[in-house]
Amino acid sequence: MKRLFLIIFLFLGFGVSLKAQCDANQHNTSWYDEWISCQTSENPNSSHGLTHWILYQFQNTQKITGIHLWNTNIPDHLNTGIKEALIEYSLDGEQWETLDTFTFSQATGNNSYTGFDISIPHAFKAQYVLITALNNYGGTCYGLSEIRFETDSSFLSVPESNAIQKPTINLSPNPFYQKTTLTIKTSKKETININVIDTHGKTIFTKKLSNPSSMVKLKINGKNWPDGLYIVSVRQGDYKDEFKLIKSNH
Repeated sequence: MKRLFLIIFLFLGFGVSLKAQCDANQHNTSWYDEWISCQTSENPNSSHGLTHWILYQFQNTQKITGIHLWNTNIPDHLNTGIKEALIEYSLDGEQWETLDTFTFSQATGNNSYTGFDISIPHAFKAQYVLITALNNYGGTCYGLSEIRFETDSSFLSVPESNAIQKPTINLSPNPFYQKTTLTIKTSKKETININVIDTHGKTIFTKKLSNPSSMVKLKINGKNWPDGLYIVSVRQGDYKDEFKLIKSNH
């Protein structure tokens, strides 16, 4: 028996969500359903250095038998879609095996876009799957919509031994008109670095919080920013996430 895991790209890093998709694999054209990376960061596979990357962690080890992918499907930003990518996998997040280098076809920008299958060379067992972007179709940022992993449920999963501790982060209001508040709950005292990046990859706001309290509330004034999408990058130690922030006068 086979199972399908549909991964919705929300954050850069370990976070994943499971969600069913309707309309025969069709994908919409909304910014909210896209993963966007405008700034490189240290790759989980340290041999790659600073890159644009996405790391997926399953709750248990899975035997993956197929992959279906939707590239960036925003009509005016199709060039941010990944063109070539290296896919690697791991049982522990430390030792990596190479699956292959793949070419991702560019999306159509239509609501009828159904993505494409990746022809993997073999089935593989993994708890972590790492996608490292090598290039894109010409955009300053890198984007991807969704990925679906097909798994063999007859494979006996092994429970994960170590849970990853992450801060709890919230942006409200979002969308915002003039100001928004970034709330961070953390159990660590490591410095928190915050950056807001526009869709051209330009950093328009930055803040460093040394020895933070367990509850941080940071007001961000975007009154003079143009309407549109922004990426809020939060880094603390080895943890990093990116969040979408929408500025709107409506």
